Amino acid sequence: MRSLSHALVFAGLATLVAAPLAAQTFPPTYLYHLDDDSRFEWGCFAPCVCPVLNSDAMAGSMMLWGSDVIDPGNPVRGFAVRDLRWKVFTGSQTVFFVGSGSYEIDQSANLHRLELDLGTNDPPPVTPSQHFSSGWVPYTGTMDNIDIDISVHGEFCRDTVVRVRSTLRTTDIPDRNSTLAASARPNPFGAATDVVFSLPVAGPVDVRVHDLAGRQVALLASGWRAAGPVTLSWDGRGSEGRVAPAGIYLVRIASAAGEATLRIARVP
Repeated sequence: MRSLSHALVFAGLATLVAAPLAAQTFPPTYLYHLDDDSRFEWGCFAPCVCPVLNSDAMAGSMMLWGSDVIDPGNPVRGFAVRDLRWKVFTGSQTVFFVGSGSYEIDQSANLHRLELDLGTNDPPPVTPSQHFSSGWVPYTGTMDNIDIDISVHGEFCRDTVVRVRSTLRTTDIPDRNSTLAASARPNPFGAATDVVFSLPVAGPVDVRVHDLAGRQVALLASGWRAAGPVTLSWDGRGSEGRVAPAGIYLVRIASAAGEATLRIARVP
């Protein structure tokens, strides 16, 4: 009986006929580098009378995830801010900031808004973050440059302000439409299998296991990964911890560098 199950699984791998997996589009990735006039400021702002106590230069980058599709019924385009890595040069030392948040553009009103949670990462672990917001402010109508000020208290009296002057980078971003080379070892598998692939550059990665009806069975990874080889293990269990039945599954890998779909088989 066991040999028959193995035979059926191998046959399924060779002649898979099933309902197509629902189409998944990985969000485009935009890389922004801070310009030389970006500043980190803290001290007193209007209506207080004391001058700014400190204004330091900044450098670094951040990634925006979003959509190239503009919905006519919704003028607001939203982007997730990920892998923010900034350095503030205070003169006596360099402070490293990490964070994430969101960036929105209301094209009907020519407004945009940047929301970030920033914490220092020197030394690790990351310190508790503070929330910075620009509120809705006038937008120039181009994504080539993001020119916006964010603050903790709206630049009111004693406050911390980040003046973000950033430029879209068109280099160092891999072709998102390329096919990623990936494999599963072993395949078929019984207790567990490793999904193996390599990233040419650091970037966002999303790896999920689906059944043949397109239902998600397990989430293997979702987040930022460094460049280089990646190995993700699946123990054959679903998100609720139950062992998935023997059969054929699809592993969808989406990254800024490309996408791949693997057919894997779990045997009894």
